[in-house]
Amino acid sequence: MEKIKNMLLVTTALKETWGKDEEILFLGEWCKTYKDKKILEKRRYKTLPYNWDNREQFFLDVKYLDELYEKILPKLGAKLNKIHKTNHSVRFWRISIGIWLGFFLQILFQRWMSINNATRDYPIKNTVLLSSENDCQIPNDMADFSHLMLNDLWNYHIFCEILKFQKKINFQYIPSSLNFKKITFKEHKNRFKFGLNFFLIRISNLFYKLSTIKNNLFFIGTSLSILDEIKLHLRFHQVPKFNRSEFLDEVNVNKKMRQWTLDNHATSEFESFLNVVIPLQLPAAYLEGYEFLNIKLNNLSWPKFPKLIFTSNSHIYDDLVKFWIASKVDKGSLYVLGQHGGGPLHFVNFQIAHELSTCDRYFSTGSGNNFHNKIIDVGQFFKKKWKHNSNGKGLLIQLVELRYFYNLISMPHSSDFTTYQNEQFQFMKLLRPDIRKDFIVRLNKGSNNLKNMWKDSFPDVTINDGKKSIYHLFSQSKLNVCTYAGTTYNESIAANAPTIIFWNAKYTQMHETSALFFEKLRCVGIFHDTPESAARHINAIWNNINFWWMSREVQEARIIFAKQYCYPADNILDRIEHSMRGLIDTANRL
Repeated sequence: MEKIKNMLLVTTALKETWGKDEEILFLGEWCKTYKDKKILEKRRYKTLPYNWDNREQFFLDVKYLDELYEKILPKLGAKLNKIHKTNHSVRFWRISIGIWLGFFLQILFQRWMSINNATRDYPIKNTVLLSSENDCQIPNDMADFSHLMLNDLWNYHIFCEILKFQKKINFQYIPSSLNFKKITFKEHKNRFKFGLNFFLIRISNLFYKLSTIKNNLFFIGTSLSILDEIKLHLRFHQVPKFNRSEFLDEVNVNKKMRQWTLDNHATSEFESFLNVVIPLQLPAAYLEGYEFLNIKLNNLSWPKFPKLIFTSNSHIYDDLVKFWIASKVDKGSLYVLGQHGGGPLHFVNFQIAHELSTCDRYFSTGSGNNFHNKIIDVGQFFKKKWKHNSNGKGLLIQLVELRYFYNLISMPHSSDFTTYQNEQFQFMKLLRPDIRKDFIVRLNKGSNNLKNMWKDSFPDVTINDGKKSIYHLFSQSKLNVCTYAGTTYNESIAANAPTIIFWNAKYTQMHETSALFFEKLRCVGIFHDTPESAARHINAIWNNINFWWMSREVQEARIIFAKQYCYPADNILDRIEHSMRGLIDTANRL
């Protein structure tokens, strides 16, 4: 006998879609926020298990999505060439729109599979469809998309498009008081602060304007210090110039330009949906705004035929830079990327895979990442100098809370974050009360949800809201506890500050070449894979952290790891110059 369908499917945290008193099936943990806990106490609900909590399935889907990306990219590039009457290469489109396409495919697949699992496993009666204007949720460019993809309204719109395409459940149509008008997100690009660096930049750029020398190498967002970037210019007999990008203007959506489907042979219902939704969600800068984008590119005061382009930070979310790079690479310019942050690379990371597929060389922060023929070891880019405070506090550094998945990476994301956060609370709970009172929890700016959770769970713990530089906290701490695989623990180890690392190996997998070096850190108490182990170790060493940290075995393990992944090389400019000259010489001989 068929089960009675009586559950309301809720796809986001928009409470207007939560119905009245029906039993709810939340599509994921992203639907529930801490501020809604009192509402949730009065409702009957279940939450769909996260589809990628099954890590075996996660890795199978990674393989499928990689193959799907390579299948769709040339088809989309060919279509855009036809629309814009251009003849750009696949590499051009990979550099310019590839990161958007990769994120978009992965986002849609995760949302699609969540709905598939919900309609298969639960007796869903209907879902609420709010009135909206579809074109309000079309991104203007990649920077705009990076905000929309984490936004409830945009995700609600995507879920509705999937549900309408699948036609598996009924809609309950209700008028909405929500403002569906898309918020345009603008941030300062490469903003320079007043001070010595600002003075050096202004003087350098003034000399460049007065000079008759035209630079053959183009640098933007390199992650090098201002002084090192000046020195690098001078090594190539260039007048130092600090390049800044510009905003792309908001473009009006033209629905007639989107009345096409992608010419891709679909092998599944999901791929058929992609063929329809990609034209509808393509950022306006890539379609309606392409002509304006080219006008802006032609008006830039950047070199027309650079021999080499080098960036570490401007090639993901800055479309003006990406399209400029793509156009120059199509004409023969060499393209060099620097590792953003530092440390061992992840076992799965689409963004890194994308970078390696687009560049000619990839500058890594240590020799441990040299598993790809494009990767060159140059050392750590950052040169922030600070000393830990032996009489300071403990510092717990949290991962940013991202409720919605958007990028294939072997780290906690979306609903996995609930497990991650519970482990942070478990760690703090197991610290001795006197130690706990002497800890600061560092959150990312704007993490009000987490801030309230911490305050309610541990009122005696100091919460830092992330508005000040983390280096200010580093200089006040006696021990840095790093809980995710990002830049922070590498900076701490490189600075020889007492460091504890812990994360759950189920969700965080690093590249297999780093396993031996993490094992060395584990043997001396730096690395832990449970909050219990980390808390136990801190309770044991707290009264004399320096005795533990400066011991021979700990320092040997730290130095070995730092040399592999995050060493602050004194000769980093020598290494960068040598690699760039070698790349240019090789290209000249071809």
